[in-house]
Amino acid sequence: FSAANAAAFDAGLLYLGRFGSSGIHWSLGAKVSNIGSKIKYDKESYALPSTARLGGSVSIPISTYEVLSCAVDADYQLQPAEARNLGLSAGVEYSMLKRVFLRAGYRLGDKEKGDGRSATFGLGAAVKWFRAELAYLAAGKDKPLRNTWYIPVGAAF
Repeated sequence: FSAANAAAFDAGLLYLGRFGSSGIHWSLGAKVSNIGSKIKYDKESYALPSTARLGGSVSIPISTYEVLSCAVDADYQLQPAEARNLGLSAGVEYSMLKRVFLRAGYRLGDKEKGDGRSATFGLGAAVKWFRAELAYLAAGKDKPLRNTWYIPVGAAF
């Protein structure tokens, strides 16, 4: 077996804002990832999957205990050249008491480049430091992980 090696970096910016005293929060962010050298394996070199992303979100309090959040982003696959494509994503989350979450999202990508379209649906719960989530990816035949359930469990301190 041979070892593969490469050097890369990610960089991002995030701006958080608020609309006066209304309780509405918003954010704008940008990120580039996997910017660096080609990965060298044996005698071959391959471009890393570099991506640029731009997005934003808004969180609107519905009541003292409920918040509705919406987010959109656009990403562009920079490398390798044959995989270059633009993707768009949007999602919405309803949270109650910062403990119960309902989510839905949609991804619009280039089917010819292996990204395609997909929808996600999920719910989550948080109690003190413990989080449990359940999500479903609904997609067409072009997505290898189509019709998949995800069940992440974790801790946040």
